[in-house]
Amino acid sequence: MPKIPKYLESSYALLERTFGKRIPAKYYESVVALMYDGLCDGHLVDVVGDFADGDRGRVDVVYIDTINNLEKLKETSEHKEALQLLEAQGYSEWLAEPDIFDE
Repeated sequence: MPKIPKYLESSYALLERTFGKRIPAKYYESVVALMYDGLCDGHLVDVVGDFADGDRGRVDVVYIDTINNLEKLKETSEHKEALQLLEAQGYSEWLAEPDIFDE
């Protein structure tokens, strides 16, 4: 994993506490959608891409479709499970963190 900018440390930490080094494929789209709530597009690609199977390019392709189909995705068991897993590791607190951009 590349050097993590200070302003993304908590995002990386949340995903690592929740999933280890890789997001399971069944949760991938849900994690993209959930992390989108707290990250701008570029940061979403950086952070989630480092935990995706394959490469960062997958996030670029998936996140727009994921966001456009969010209501349908929220109804899936995978989305509910991913949210529960993230919540158990501090997702709500992560969302409430102030934005910092001081590398």
